[in-house]
Amino acid sequence: MSPTAATQEKPSYEIIDGDPAAPMLGLQTVWFQIAGTLCNLRCTHCFVECSPTNHTHVFMTLEQMRGHMDKAIRLGAREFGFTGGEPFMHPQIIETLEYALERAPALVLTNGTLFNPEMIERLSRLIQEADHMLDIRVSLDGDTAEQHDSVRGEGAFARALEGVQRLVESGIYPTVATTATWCDAPAEEIERRMHRLMRSFGVEGCPIRIFPNILIGAEEKRVRGYRETERVTDRCVVGADPRELMCSSSRLVTERGVWVCTLLANVEEARMGEALGETLTAFKITHGACFTCFTQGVQCTNT
Repeated sequence: MSPTAATQEKPSYEIIDGDPAAPMLGLQTVWFQIAGTLCNLRCTHCFVECSPTNHTHVFMTLEQMRGHMDKAIRLGAREFGFTGGEPFMHPQIIETLEYALERAPALVLTNGTLFNPEMIERLSRLIQEADHMLDIRVSLDGDTAEQHDSVRGEGAFARALEGVQRLVESGIYPTVATTATWCDAPAEEIERRMHRLMRSFGVEGCPIRIFPNILIGAEEKRVRGYRETERVTDRCVVGADPRELMCSSSRLVTERGVWVCTLLANVEEARMGEALGETLTAFKITHGACFTCFTQGVQCTNT
């Protein structure tokens, strides 16, 4: 939360037809599902079930993203995020990031397996010349191959670490994102172990982002879905601060329109419109994934 937001009077949740709704308090982050639901991996915990064969959402065009970025800036956005699928599968990922970084800071989520020497060289040059900061967030679901590969597939850990090595050797220091599927230890222990892993690459103080399981998509099949009791109700939101939810300040753009958030890209009710400007309204937080966000404070952004 920004210092300015922290000093403002706390806003309230709305109640629409008896259900709690997160108000739109001002657009800060716009996400782009640049690679759709296409990914070179098939992770067993992926909440949007991305895979090499999932065409629910397809690649966005550079022209689409440029138009939405320009509109986002006019609407007050301060940050761009790029997700998928695997963003580095997109043939124009560098051109997209270049356009974004001329306008605002950006972050890109990646499994880290596609950082070949050519891509590293282009990324390094882009970062050196960019007007704003780029955060490359690599997903590592464990500090061993046994842990990571159990959800991301055989060999994924070795390929991700090779990608991290190449990033670090070129002077690019990534953030690490990890989902709590691989360890029952407290967050402090998970963070300690991930810091130890990154120190093996000579990286001290690497930012570690720990995310909870989202029990939809592939994770619902792997573990379980949400129970009827795991819902946000009108009573839950009394006195709560909607600024803690990303849907109060961000939206997700795909080639099929604008959705409320990155978690609900496969939920048709979460599609809010064609253009960003028409989606800056309150959204009912009645989905099970909203319960996880509400109770565990899920924030994917840097702002």
